[in-house]
Amino acid sequence: MKGNNGGKKDTSGIEIADKNLIPVFKQDTSENKEIWNEIDDLMKVFFKNAGVNYLKRTVVWWYFSKLMVNGAKNGEPLLVIESKLRSFVRKRFPREESRIPQLRKRAQRSFSRIKDWLIGDKILDLGAGNGFLGELIHNELKKEVKLIDVIDYNFSSLPIVIIKPGSKLPLEDNEVNTTLLYAVLHHAEDPDQVLREAVRVTKNRIVLVEGYVENPKVTSINSYFDWFLNRVAVDTDMNVPFNYRKQSEWEADFKKLGLELVKAEYWGMEDPIVPEHHILYVVDKIKP
Repeated sequence: MKGNNGGKKDTSGIEIADKNLIPVFKQDTSENKEIWNEIDDLMKVFFKNAGVNYLKRTVVWWYFSKLMVNGAKNGEPLLVIESKLRSFVRKRFPREESRIPQLRKRAQRSFSRIKDWLIGDKILDLGAGNGFLGELIHNELKKEVKLIDVIDYNFSSLPIVIIKPGSKLPLEDNEVNTTLLYAVLHHAEDPDQVLREAVRVTKNRIVLVEGYVENPKVTSINSYFDWFLNRVAVDTDMNVPFNYRKQSEWEADFKKLGLELVKAEYWGMEDPIVPEHHILYVVDKIKP
């Protein structure tokens, strides 16, 4: 699997995930019990949508939930719980490179939602992941697409540039017309730095898709799936600091950076295999 850290323990953001998720697993309050019950329902739907047959998904989720709940109640840290879950997943489920058709279908769904907002001939896909979304933009819209990320998960036909977290983007000022940040900023240790760099290298427009976190319950559900789908299902290299922001906070950031809000659109849980609440922001640079 690309992005493998060779067995080296990477705990980036895990202490934050631990603080947020262990109480939910314990169900130590009525609110946390309600959140857990919704996670329980959503995980069953997730496995179904991912093509896991009824018997297997019933057994697997029973085992997963047992590891999470009992582990939390027995005082195990999240890092230990996720290690047990990941070990089970690696033995019984295909690795990411074996799920390329499914990943391409997900990219197609994402592409259909953002394609009309991409302007200009030069596009930067910042935090490009597997690269399939950028590849679609290149192939379908005939645009020049640059892929940049901090870990190499790229399976597309396009080249990717890997940079260190927090570093300056290897692009000139105003080099691209549109920058795409698709579910990226909440993974960054310093989202402000990433967004400032995106503004610097972008001439016209930034398109962001971020977690929608207008209430604590939705925030907890987003946090759980962000952790599970990234660190359990994909890789320990993934950072999960849960740097979510509310709409009013994002809009204040945009204004501070000289960006004009063109569109804010709540998507809800728009993807059948990624049950997280998302919101789209389209912002343009204000010309001096």
